[in-house]
Amino acid sequence: MPAHGAAGFQVETGATRRADPPAPDMTLARAGEFARQFDVQTLDPERLTQMREARDRNIYLFDVRTPEDYAAGHVPGALNAPGGQLVQAMDEYVGARNAVVVLTDPLMLRVVMTASWLAQIAQCEVYVLDPAPDATETAAPDIAGLDLPDVQTLSARDLAAELAGPGAPHVLDLSTSVQYRPGHIPGALWMVRGREAALRAELSDAAGTAPVVLYGPDKAILRLAAPEIAASLGAEVRLLDGSVDAWQAEGQPLETGMQRPVGPIDDVWYKPYELADAGAEKQAALDYLDWEIDLTEKVARDTVAFRPLHPAG
Repeated sequence: MPAHGAAGFQVETGATRRADPPAPDMTLARAGEFARQFDVQTLDPERLTQMREARDRNIYLFDVRTPEDYAAGHVPGALNAPGGQLVQAMDEYVGARNAVVVLTDPLMLRVVMTASWLAQIAQCEVYVLDPAPDATETAAPDIAGLDLPDVQTLSARDLAAELAGPGAPHVLDLSTSVQYRPGHIPGALWMVRGREAALRAELSDAAGTAPVVLYGPDKAILRLAAPEIAASLGAEVRLLDGSVDAWQAEGQPLETGMQRPVGPIDDVWYKPYELADAGAEKQAALDYLDWEIDLTEKVARDTVAFRPLHPAG
C-alpha cells in the first residue's frame, strides 16, 4: 500500500540514496570558517584525557557520522550519535544536564554544525575534538564507569531448545515498545526496567520460580536489570546472546503485536508513522504541525534558557 502525506499526496519510503561526500580540503576550509563564525570551541585529546581522569564531570564523546561510517572506524571510546538525531533527541543520548559533550568527525563540517546547534540549546558544555586521534576502533566501546555486573548468557539455539522442553524459562523483552511491536520472540513479555513488582504480579500464577531470559538492544540495561529481576523473583536470570537478531539468524519465527506488556505501554511518545491506524496517523501528523506552529510562543514562555547564535556580519 503506498504511503501518503497529510495532504493526500503519495510519498516515497525506503529510499537509500546518499549525497556524494564533498572534497576533504573544501570541507575542512568550510568547517573552519563556520567554527569561527559561531565560536565553536575545540578540545584537544590530551585535555579530554585530563578531564576524564579528574572524574568530576559527566563527559560524553560522540561520533556524529552515520552508523555505517562509524562502524567502518571511529575514535576509540566514541559512541555513535548522528548529528541531526543528537540535536533533536538529546535526552536519548545525554543523561545529565550541564554535561561535557565532545564531538568528533574526521571531515569536521558535520561536527561543527552539530556543535553550533548544541551550543544554542545551551543544555551542555560542547566541544569539537581537534585534532582527532586515528579512527582505529570499529566496535562500540564498553560503557565505562557503570561497574556492570557479569550475567550468564545463553545462545539462541539453547533458548529455543529450553522453550521446547520442560521447565521452559520466562522470556522478557526489554526493548522499547516501538521495537517490540513489529517483531519479538514468541511468548516474550515486554517490560520496562523498574517494573519488578508488576512482573511478580504477572507471573504470580506460574508454577515455581522458572528461570528468566532477558533480551534487548541495550546490553547495559540488560546487565543492570538482571540482578534486580533475580532478587525480585528469586529466580535465575540469564541474557540472550545476540538478542532478537541471533534468534532470527537461527531461523526462528517472530511474533508481532503488544499481547503481553508488563504495565502500561507508556515508555515512548509514538511518532505519527508508528501508529497502526491510518486515520490516527494523519491526525497525529496534523497535531504535530499545529504544535510546531505554536512552538515559537511556547519557547518564549519556557523557563529554560536558550543561547541563539548569530554569524558575524
